[in-house]
Amino acid sequence: MNQIHAKVAEIQRLNNLTIVSFDFEGQPMQMMALEISEKLEIGTDVILGMKATNIILSKEYEGIISVSNQLNCIVEKVGNGELLTSVTLRIGKNLIESIITRKSSSNMNLQEGDKVKALINESELSILEIRS
Repeated sequence: MNQIHAKVAEIQRLNNLTIVSFDFEGQPMQMMALEISEKLEIGTDVILGMKATNIILSKEYEGIISVSNQLNCIVEKVGNGELLTSVTLRIGKNLIESIITRKSSSNMNLQEGDKVKALINESELSILEIRS
């Protein structure tokens, strides 16, 4: 599970649905969830988690899509297996991992140093820890 440190920028609540906006390395992120802790406040530091298999990669994509979390990354390492590829991504000082199919990796011709976007659906983020 990938873990990143972010700061809560905005909280929107309606009944038991909450949409939380974060600042991560100067890049905006959002998550939606049911029943988030009332301890969560604007300015709170949090540790966010996301599965490597839930991080979609985009290279040279132009267009508008419904995924709010579009992080600008640099490919740090590409590890091809027989079926899957582990892609280590650098975002500022942080490293996260995306696992995609080897076919997708080949189609994208992913190489170290490539600029890509990591796309993460709002419902795929979770708050692992709230720091005071």
